[in-house]
Amino acid sequence: MSLDCSITDILKADFNTLWRCTHRCNTVEVVTPYLMPDSTFLTLFFTQRDDRLIACDGGRIWELIRETIGGSEDDAIGELRAIAEENQISEGENNGQPVFFKECKDKKLLSSIAFDLGNFATMASNVLLATYEDAPEEKVTTFVKEVCGFLSQIIDVGPKRNLHFNHPVPGVSNVKFSAVVESTSRLSIVSCINGASFTEFRKNMVDAAFNLNRAWHSGTKAVLDMTVPVIHNTARGYDPEKLEEQIEDLRKKARTQPVLWSHKEELRKRLAA
Repeated sequence: MSLDCSITDILKADFNTLWRCTHRCNTVEVVTPYLMPDSTFLTLFFTQRDDRLIACDGGRIWELIRETIGGSEDDAIGELRAIAEENQISEGENNGQPVFFKECKDKKLLSSIAFDLGNFATMASNVLLATYEDAPEEKVTTFVKEVCGFLSQIIDVGPKRNLHFNHPVPGVSNVKFSAVVESTSRLSIVSCINGASFTEFRKNMVDAAFNLNRAWHSGTKAVLDMTVPVIHNTARGYDPEKLEEQIEDLRKKARTQPVLWSHKEELRKRLAA
């Protein structure tokens, strides 16, 4: 098989599936392929006012930065506004919070303003989060140690059963899971989910779901008994209402209900036998 420019048809078809649209009253809500630092896709909101066509971030850029930063909000919003000005992005307000937008008067330019706003969103959020994000708290590591310590208490290790921490599994490259229980050619995977901020927690949950799904679709599936996500539900970043969609996705991809750390005895029921 030889390559030629017909591959652009494949690329266009695949990339087009990443765009999703919902019409809500006077607003067209479009989920774009632009990946934000918290592993979510940027949603743009398109509205028309007289002859003006407007693409807006709905406040998502500042919301993401505000949830994560450890420094001064005044400094961060000042830098965000400076980046917006450099990129010719306008600023508005919604319920007292800054929103960023770009507008045009010709439908043919809609893709251009969407491209500009999407690039601004990913670039500005990555730059500012790298500058202001809190250093990981010690309790993140402490949580994993607590889970591993509890597993050591409830799992009898012997000639036919072993317990590994921070351990890879075959077929899932570049990932080490919090714990792997190995017994008679069978495996169970434990993945700890924590976060010092809501944004960090959501990202860690999305990553955990992705990696557990990889395990179920790898060569390990043949010997895999279960994958058990353990959620640190007393962590500062845990917000079950805001994380409802991510928790459901985690449940589906782990193929089991996640265990809340406050209900850690559930681990004994699933893994100690």
